[in-house]
Amino acid sequence: MNFSIAQNVKIKVVKEKLKGVSNTKREYQVIDNGIDPKHGYSLKHGYYKEFFKRDVVVSGRYKHDQKEGEWIYKDPEENYLQKGTFHEGKKVGLWYSFKKDVLSSKEYYNDKGRLDSILRYNNKNELVEYYSYDPINKVNYSKEEIGLGLKKEVIRTDSIKEKVKLFYPNGQLLEERAYENERLIYISDIYDINGNVLLASQMNGGDGLLQTIYLDDVLDGKYSIRDKAYYKNGIPDGAHTIYSNKGKLVCEGVNKEGFPFGKWKNWSSKKKKYTFITHTLNSKKKIEKRKVFSADKNGFNSRIVKGQKTIAVMLMKNRDEDEGSQHKLDFSVAVNESVKEYVDVKEFAKYFPVTKDEKYKIYVMFKVDVFGEISEVKVKSASKSILVQHQVEKALSKLPVLIPACLPESGKFVNLLFSLPIVFSQK
Repeated sequence: MNFSIAQNVKIKVVKEKLKGVSNTKREYQVIDNGIDPKHGYSLKHGYYKEFFKRDVVVSGRYKHDQKEGEWIYKDPEENYLQKGTFHEGKKVGLWYSFKKDVLSSKEYYNDKGRLDSILRYNNKNELVEYYSYDPINKVNYSKEEIGLGLKKEVIRTDSIKEKVKLFYPNGQLLEERAYENERLIYISDIYDINGNVLLASQMNGGDGLLQTIYLDDVLDGKYSIRDKAYYKNGIPDGAHTIYSNKGKLVCEGVNKEGFPFGKWKNWSSKKKKYTFITHTLNSKKKIEKRKVFSADKNGFNSRIVKGQKTIAVMLMKNRDEDEGSQHKLDFSVAVNESVKEYVDVKEFAKYFPVTKDEKYKIYVMFKVDVFGEISEVKVKSASKSILVQHQVEKALSKLPVLIPACLPESGKFVNLLFSLPIVFSQK
């Protein structure tokens, strides 16, 4: 965002109590008469503080409406969430993230804002994930725990070549795969923890039968077949069967050039019977279907390892609550109240077709990013006016910074997308 601003700018302080969320307020500096021409709000320039009750939970500085210098994010108990440095709105240097005030990760960004390395720790301060980028050789390297003490190592070069290795806790190789341009070109045998072959590879290059497994027990090497798929030139092409971890047939059919084709048999858990669906090579759905039918790069599932569920974003007042559904409900209420508080309904109605009940419905989509801040706002409605979008963006900017969503095991902060319907009425 580039604005032409004179060197001798006049600064004023803005103090706001945030509607829809109790005990929350913010204080920040803006350029007097400095207006963003698109949205009409004042340009931030100087310090920024956000409070929950009397505690500072967010602090940093803006320069010409972009984050600059050190920023600190805390919860109301003075526990750190994140801290690091911005330059021209981009992360630079070393960034720290915390889970319940215990260090969970270190991230290093170069002076252009590119992520060069990550170190993630568990609650015992043990390194569980490592990522680095070699800009000279253009190589990405990562290593992480994936459950049961198993580790996954990924080496990616030239953005098209990738090697994936899985290891047991004792360092013994479980399986190795190689990809090129998203095509599987090599797969090793699958080994047990002592190096004995559990399941021999039946692929030569990118051709043959690929089998993946459910790993039931790491120590005794018990497993069951998860799926069988024939490959040609590194992509699924031919018969494909998928089984549950109890050996029940879940799905079977034929792939053609990487996509399901013809009649497929699927088990319906709701109907308690098999159903059939016919697939055609619809180009619009190719990308989605390839994600579904291409082989999992982990090569196995475990009956013991459970998928991680994301801990929902939280308002500061809910920091000690464990019920995710309540977090979502409270957040939805806060969004609705903020939008209805800051949107002029009579002015809003001018941009919509006339309705008998004088009600206007919009769908608001946005992202809550890793800092707990709202961005990428989109509005769908019967109105064609861009002013509707701008009013909603301005209303959402009045919401406080949230405790961002995170993964429960690693404490890694993640982006979350939201879509909420909001109804306005003039009556």
